Amino acid sequence: MTAKRDVRIVRIAYRPFHHPAPSWDPDDKGRGYAYTWELPSPPAIGDRVVLDHYNGQPAVVVGFWTDYRGDLCQVYRRATERELRIAQEKLAANEAKWVALIRSVAGLTPEPLRRGATPGFPRVADATPGRVTEQDAYEALQMWRHASEYADRHGWPDVERRRLEQIVRDWRVVKAANGNY
Repeated sequence: MTAKRDVRIVRIAYRPFHHPAPSWDPDDKGRGYAYTWELPSPPAIGDRVVLDHYNGQPAVVVGFWTDYRGDLCQVYRRATERELRIAQEKLAANEAKWVALIRSVAGLTPEPLRRGATPGFPRVADATPGRVTEQDAYEALQMWRHASEYADRHGWPDVERRRLEQIVRDWRVVKAANGNY
């Protein structure tokens, strides 16, 4: 959906370039943040933009607005193809690192990997539950559930998917016991 020429206010959601745009109703004025649009071509829903030329705050256009009154910041520019490509490459690299770490921690590969943060993906919890807080049990359960769903979507071998499902069941027991396993 592209705006008419007279639209000078857009609603945006702050999102890194590699994150999907929210699926909000473009007419829901209660969602997103209002910014002025001074760029030469009209905005469109889903346009990836940069909001601040100093630190390059990434965002996505989620709607339009024509009757707002007040002082607003403006959209600085559209994201470049290069920025979008680099963001996708970083996402793919981080995904590969996260998948390798999941496989390693779950015992699906012979070589152990050093754990570290993988931007954009949940922290990898231990495969074998231990004594943890209820919150840690919840986060571990969510992480392993996410990993199991990922394996299903990407057609991992049955033996590997069953291993992840077992880890999810083990963490579910710990979560049900309020972290006291």
